[in-house]
Amino acid sequence: MNEIVLKVRNLGKKFEIGKLRKRNVREQAEHLVALPFRKIHSLFTGGQRRPPAIHDSGESVNRERSFIWALREVSFEVKQGEVVGIIGRNGAGKSTLLKILSRITSPTEGEVEIQGRVASLLEVGTGFHPELTGRENIYMGGALLGMSRDEITKRFDEIVSFSEVEQFIDTPVKHYSSGMYVRLAFAVAAHLEPEILIIDEVLSVGDVSFQRKCLGKMNQVASQDRTVLFVSHNLAAVNRLCNRAVLLHRGRLLEDGSVDHVLEKYVMETLSIAYTPLVDRTDREGNGPIRVVSIHFEDAQGNILQALRTGMDCRVVLDYVNAGGTPTDNVVAAVVFKDHLGIRAFFHQSDFIGKSFRVQSTTGHFVCKIPRLPVVAGEYTLSLFVGQGEKALDLVEEAGHVLVEFGDYYGTGHAAQPQLCRTLFNADWEVNQ
Repeated sequence: MNEIVLKVRNLGKKFEIGKLRKRNVREQAEHLVALPFRKIHSLFTGGQRRPPAIHDSGESVNRERSFIWALREVSFEVKQGEVVGIIGRNGAGKSTLLKILSRITSPTEGEVEIQGRVASLLEVGTGFHPELTGRENIYMGGALLGMSRDEITKRFDEIVSFSEVEQFIDTPVKHYSSGMYVRLAFAVAAHLEPEILIIDEVLSVGDVSFQRKCLGKMNQVASQDRTVLFVSHNLAAVNRLCNRAVLLHRGRLLEDGSVDHVLEKYVMETLSIAYTPLVDRTDREGNGPIRVVSIHFEDAQGNILQALRTGMDCRVVLDYVNAGGTPTDNVVAAVVFKDHLGIRAFFHQSDFIGKSFRVQSTTGHFVCKIPRLPVVAGEYTLSLFVGQGEKALDLVEEAGHVLVEFGDYYGTGHAAQPQLCRTLFNADWEVNQ
């Protein structure tokens, strides 16, 4: 029976949030009385003082402190050789948990017990010194894991070959692209034989072929009876790689069990969010004046639909408000259909076809016209994006939902089955003999 290598008990992490407010009359008087004494104090402390008061329109303000719990009362155990997927929406506490497990930050409450060496890859920039070369960082990373120079040298060529950065191995990593950096960082983390390997969503920085390579390597690591903790929004990868999953929601552990069970729970949570009226959603990104307040669907004649059908001509309509009616140029819009595993079945952005817009009315609609809807039957969540280039004016994940019914996409009387694919394409066949 495999021993327990990781124990998390009642873990909590609290962050302080600074908030500015104006001083009242008493606080202002206290500040003025104390000011001469602060100046005298600075003479005896080498001029070191607290930061000066912040002024807003000439009036003094105080910093009012409040707190937010990124994690609260999280407890679970992991056995040697388990591959555990940690999933949850943005802000659920996944990255905070991994930083505590990697000893990058300390918990506010609770405790963690770890047996064995831990290697982690959490974000671009973690673990490497930018002034050192790739070669030097490999040796430094191994040393931090407690490995001897001979042990690192034994694996050095394999690490460099896997990372595909041979040509730049003696170049300071500050000159690497983000993709090169991640390739080398993953190669070091995975090849220096830690007992526990912790990987965050950072793998999404690499190209698709390298992501497949990394997943294959993590499978290999797991087959060697080492433990893997894997955070990803790619539920298909979690489903394929992991034998157990943990679901976090607003900093608390919501579910812990088999991958199928936890993914089902996550999908239900996602759908419940997608059913929330868009105008009430506060978990959106972007600070532009344009906000999408509702989504609806139409057929080619403009009739509103409650469901779509594979192969039909349809429209996805994003109803927006533009605060103050201030004109905004070079606006692009995008819409994404995702299946129950978060896999994109359809994604289209207006500038793919060279279209951007000048938005100046206080209300309006972005309309995505889709000829012969090329997705198979199923229930999908929709995410939306409104921006200027890559800058988000409004970005909402799981902004809505839609049911797609069976339809005859190819006009042959055969409906493509959801288990075969998600997206359909026109193609032709012939035989040459």
